[in-house]
Amino acid sequence: MMILIKYGGPCQPCILIMKIIYDPKSDSLTITLRSVRIKESDEVRPGVIADFGYDGGLVRLEILQASKVVQNAREIQFAINA
Repeated sequence: MMILIKYGGPCQPCILIMKIIYDPKSDSLTITLRSVRIKESDEVRPGVIADFGYDGGLVRLEILQASKVVQNAREIQFAINA
């Protein structure tokens, strides 16, 4: 399952804001916050890998064994506050 969250007005090109992918085969949940090259990765907690860009900012999070961490990895809710 993949969820793409995009932003763009009626006359503007859409910009990828965030991507969430659950892979049931590997039981991993990947949350991509921005599309930049990754410089380094660090396991910040057991089973949680954070990827960082060349600017030092967070790019992506990967949760291993997601079904043990996320209540329902196949269902995602999100809200956008204006």
